[in-house]
Order: sequence, then structure tokens, then C-alpha cells
Amino acid sequence: RKRESSLKPIYDHVLIRSVGTFVTLRVSDPHVYFEGRLNCDSSDQDGEALVDCDRLSQIMKTRPEGALVTLQTSEEFLFIKQGEFKAQLPLMRGETIQEIKMDGAFPMQIEFTPSMLAGLNRCGEVIEESTSGFRPDDPFQGVLLDFTEAGYLWIAGFSGTLLYGCQFPLL
Repeated sequence: RKRESSLKPIYDHVLIRSVGTFVTLRVSDPHVYFEGRLNCDSSDQDGEALVDCDRLSQIMKTRPEGALVTLQTSEEFLFIKQGEFKAQLPLMRGETIQEIKMDGAFPMQIEFTPSMLAGLNRCGEVIEESTSGFRPDDPFQGVLLDFTEAGYLWIAGFSGTLLYGCQFPLL
């Protein structure tokens, strides 16, 4: 039997910011900062909306994945539309999300084992080899280090259409 959790998100509100076709979702509390970014299909104009995080989360949990979601603001509300579904959340005018400066270096240290370093180099090489001769319109874009899976480091080389990755246990 699955037990329902009564825990609420630690975040009070979420800032949704649209610039061009780039959407940023930003939440923070006194100790944690999270920012997610995605490309949207289109945007009529740049803007932002600050809404209650728990209420937005509850609405989005009910929506099927993969279907287009439209966000629109008025002076007082954020409107959420998906097909025939419509919802609205009041904008939070008296609240703010602290601006985090993302300039410069962050204190971080990674000790690579020889196999991790070889994997890092190999991920970049595979994508470069695959895209240079066969896909000149799809160049190598970079390498991603991902620590989101507990106890593991994922290293992925990528272009616009190709991804080559490897996983390493963290010591």
C-alpha cells in the first residue's frame, strides 16, 4: 500500500521568467537555490510571473506529459492552459526571490580517477568524430558532468542530436 506524503515543498514561490523562447523557473529558500531552464516553442513577449510554488506544483501534477502547455499573464493572474484545461493562479506582488549572482567561479573540487578522465575525453571524442565528417550542421556542443544520481557521476558529450555518456561510481 502506497503511503501518501503530507510534506509540502520547501519553496514558497516560483518565479517563471520568459525571455525570447527561453523559460527559466527559479525557486529558493534561505539555504537552497534551484533554477531550471527550457526552450519553449514560441513566446509572444518577454515577461515574468511570481506564483505560489505548491499550487503550481499541484496543478502541473494533474497534467499529462508531452502535451503543449500555454502560460499567459494578466495584471493579477497567471493563466495555465492545456487543451481544454484552464487554471489560474494569483500573482504574488508583495514577494520577491533573491537574485543570485551567477558570475565568476564557484568553489568546487573534483578528483578524477584515471578511468573518469579517460571517459571525459572519450565522450568529447566520440561526438567530435561522429559530427565532423557526417553531420557538419550538428557540431559538438560540449560535455556535461551530472551528479544528480546519488553515488554516481555521469559524463556526457553532446551535440544537437547526439549524446554519448558513461557512468562512474563516486568514491
